Amino acid sequence: MIERKGLKIKVLCYLDHYSGRDAEIIMPIIYFIERYLNCSIEYAHLYDIYAIYRKKPDIVLTTNTIGSPFHRKIAKYAYDQNIKVFALFSEGNFRTDKSINYWGYNHYKKFFQEYVCCWSKRTADFLIDNHPKDKNKIVVTGASGFDRYSIFKFLPKKEFLCKYNKQDYKHVISYFGWSFGRLEHKRMRTSLLRSYHNDLSRLDFLAKERDLIEGILKTAIINHPEILFVLKRHPQEIYGADLKEPRNEINRLKDFENVLYLNQNEDIYEIINASDLILGYESTTAMESWILNKSKPTIFITPHDPLHRSKIYTGCLIARSYEKLRENLDEFYSTDSISAFNETELNENRRSVLSRSIGYDDGLNHIRTSFYFKKVCDSIDNDYKENKRRIFNFEYFIQYIALKIGKLVYNRNLFSRLPKFKKTVWVFEGSKFENFFMLKEKYKPFFDEFYKENNIDKKYRENTLFKELICKD
Repeated sequence: MIERKGLKIKVLCYLDHYSGRDAEIIMPIIYFIERYLNCSIEYAHLYDIYAIYRKKPDIVLTTNTIGSPFHRKIAKYAYDQNIKVFALFSEGNFRTDKSINYWGYNHYKKFFQEYVCCWSKRTADFLIDNHPKDKNKIVVTGASGFDRYSIFKFLPKKEFLCKYNKQDYKHVISYFGWSFGRLEHKRMRTSLLRSYHNDLSRLDFLAKERDLIEGILKTAIINHPEILFVLKRHPQEIYGADLKEPRNEINRLKDFENVLYLNQNEDIYEIINASDLILGYESTTAMESWILNKSKPTIFITPHDPLHRSKIYTGCLIARSYEKLRENLDEFYSTDSISAFNETELNENRRSVLSRSIGYDDGLNHIRTSFYFKKVCDSIDNDYKENKRRIFNFEYFIQYIALKIGKLVYNRNLFSRLPKFKKTVWVFEGSKFENFFMLKEKYKPFFDEFYKENNIDKKYRENTLFKELICKD
């Protein structure tokens, strides 16, 4: 371990769950700053905003400041106490045509964080153009959550299938869901409608697409009993504490013998690694597949052009009907490839999409991000530590007390059945950080090997690491 000399930096890291997308986004950064930057890290669930007051950290670390009211409140509360906020983007591949509200739940429309860590130059340039006063804090780091595809080792197909008692299947195809379930969730439907400027015809279009996709998948499942279809629900399809699952394009297919329906926080990289090819509607999972295995075909099932089409589709094959999908599957399972997917144009499109979407696909985005985290650490001195404010917030205090008491009596089966308590299940389940520590231990050997292969220790010691990654950009 190579430690940065100087003051010990107290970091309070906020998570909404001990596993899943946000945990994977922040994990590699935690590994780096603990190893090199003399940081002591404590963890808190999003619900425990009062931890900022109790622990008085030097830096609050969070995956974003816009993804929920909790993220916004955490950033604002820390900022008001003169505590530095370091935030990432959970969804940093956003459209730059002003068709979406990139502020999310941050109705203050203010950057509370020290740096705005953009996934790509495209999004950074957009934010600088729209917020020129903040241009010095808007930086390009790449998407740290995608680094795992270059660093981690994954279960072989056979082990993955054994995990789910599906070892008799030789062929595996995965479909990663779009969040069609929002159409039948009252709060999410309202939000979705608002994003389409209250145009109900847009929701009708999505409902028809959902039905058509379900029909295409159903036909494929019935006609190919020798293939295991892994259907993965979109992780953001259920809001917070909701336990009841709304209808989407895949959950009515879960009872077929050759279907494995996954609706929890399963590691998507294990699914991708075990699959022969990847299906989706509009899914960033296609990019993750390209990083993990550039030759693995990705196919978007889009009966009609989506309302907001991302550039990801330019690197994928498109199937508008079951007949086209069957044609692709037949070619793949007879030749072990799909010629159209390997054409020069699609290969170039995939390289361009990765650059425009996540910045880099070399596994080093978390180190680029950590460069800016180090700059925040370097700005901390004794004066800063002494000048932090302590602002008591009664609402956050009551939430903390409720969390403490609730943990003593929490029972998932009981709480999930009680109307006033089922909304807290996500809090108690997500705050099991002992599972996060187990995840860290599992991943540590992968990081160690990757760092050794890339001479990270030597480059950091010789002060060339950041020069190679940052200065060249």
